[in-house]
Amino acid sequence: MLLLTMTVLLRLFNHHYVHLPSAIMMSLGSITCTGALLLVGLLPNVDMGFALAGLRDFLMNFPDLLLKYMLGFLLFAAAIEVDLRALRRIRTTVIALSVFTTAISCGIVSVLTWLLLRRICPMDFAWCLLFGAIVSPTDPVAVMSLLSAKPTLIPASTRYFVLGESLFNDAVGVVLYLVFVETVEKPDMPVVEVWRLFFRGFGLECLTGIGIGLVFSWLAYSAIQTLDDSLLEITISIVLVGNINLACNYFHASIPLASVTAGLFIGNYGVAYAMSDDTSALFHQLWKFLDETLNSVLFLLVGAADLFWNPQDIGLVPYAMVMVATIAISLFARIISVAAPLLSIVALEIVTGRRLRHRSVRYRGGTIAVLTWGGVRGGISIALALGVPDAFVKHAVPGHMTYGQLIFLMTFTLVVFSICGQGLLFETVVTLIEDMSYTFLPHGGLSTFKSSMSLAFDQESAVSVDGRDWALLPHSDSWADEEAGGAPAAAGRAAARGRQRSRQSILTLSWCLCARKSVLVVGRGAALGAT
Repeated sequence: MLLLTMTVLLRLFNHHYVHLPSAIMMSLGSITCTGALLLVGLLPNVDMGFALAGLRDFLMNFPDLLLKYMLGFLLFAAAIEVDLRALRRIRTTVIALSVFTTAISCGIVSVLTWLLLRRICPMDFAWCLLFGAIVSPTDPVAVMSLLSAKPTLIPASTRYFVLGESLFNDAVGVVLYLVFVETVEKPDMPVVEVWRLFFRGFGLECLTGIGIGLVFSWLAYSAIQTLDDSLLEITISIVLVGNINLACNYFHASIPLASVTAGLFIGNYGVAYAMSDDTSALFHQLWKFLDETLNSVLFLLVGAADLFWNPQDIGLVPYAMVMVATIAISLFARIISVAAPLLSIVALEIVTGRRLRHRSVRYRGGTIAVLTWGGVRGGISIALALGVPDAFVKHAVPGHMTYGQLIFLMTFTLVVFSICGQGLLFETVVTLIEDMSYTFLPHGGLSTFKSSMSLAFDQESAVSVDGRDWALLPHSDSWADEEAGGAPAAAGRAAARGRQRSRQSILTLSWCLCARKSVLVVGRGAALGAT
């Protein structure tokens, strides 16, 4: 209740006075509050040790709280707002960004961190790999919070690139994290065993997670279809996510993939074919409430993690060097890891002569830059860093830190910069990127969809299911006419229908003219035969 009270007070203050994105305000507010507690504890005759110890004990359980329980609800809430038809159109890009970008970023961060720390605080390369796995995946919660605060800043298609990557790369990051935790705990592990862990993680855990998500969401969908009770239908969706968490924990499956799979299924098929309009509205309102509440609590806990901040253990000057270098390494690794898969897709298309992307998906001048700056780290990285071995160990020898402490220190620095720095400057940087792309590149702009129609709708994709036009089903996102500045989806669909009717009229007129000509030819032939 104390956490909820603090989130309400901070959100009220932000709503009336500051007007920052919720994630930024929660993190800054929490850092300020915990910093104030630490300062008050330094005053004479003031003992804050009990309160600080209690908060530290609670934060030590933060990794399990987030990864085993909160994350499933947060990802489900994000996935139900994603249009599956639109996601299918950009699946090649999303897969490349989710898998290859995360893996490449992990490798680059690991190598550069190892080189950086050799002269400051040497760290074994296996631990550097662990740090790379922690900070490489982007956080869907932070990304959603950032994008929802500025919904019209970037085109919807580019938003889907950023959001699609963040929804799926957590599973890749968690698998890498678990493998590298095993390697640092067992430094003599054979290479064959490491590869076995990789295949088991990506094969068994990911596929099992997708299977659990599909089975549980289909059962929930079937139950909702038989009901006409809004409250019971919405309750089923909440129970669905809770049981997915339990099943994934029992079978050691991927909670992120299971939750995203279930969210996509219920958010598209469940809302369209099993819920009434009133139930659908209540469903989205409730999950928006849960999403914003859990978001606020999450970023409050992220800010409170500064209780474990001990830069004095390595000295302020070395810490400042590590802090600046970590941020630079992260941004450099991000831009390389984003550019490499996207350019590889284009190169493969040229070499093979086959189209790997949807015919209307293209990469513009500002695409890589926006994906780089929009790759925000958040609570997941903090939770993984707090779960690193020896992250909480205190040393009596000044100037010494465990590898776990150093990893947490670098992760916390990077997450605070990512949420606050990238978040506060997001609008400015995106506007600058767009202006520069138009100035210096032949194909400028941020839109990644070359069509006057919505990415989730065109004439060829219209399918009739149970008498309903699937392509015209309502959804929360419009990808319509991005080149013309984002006209409403309804206007785009109406224009498409008008063009289709025009084509049909032309075809009908042509057919009538041909028929008339045929009749005249036949009649003239008959007249000549009679004479």
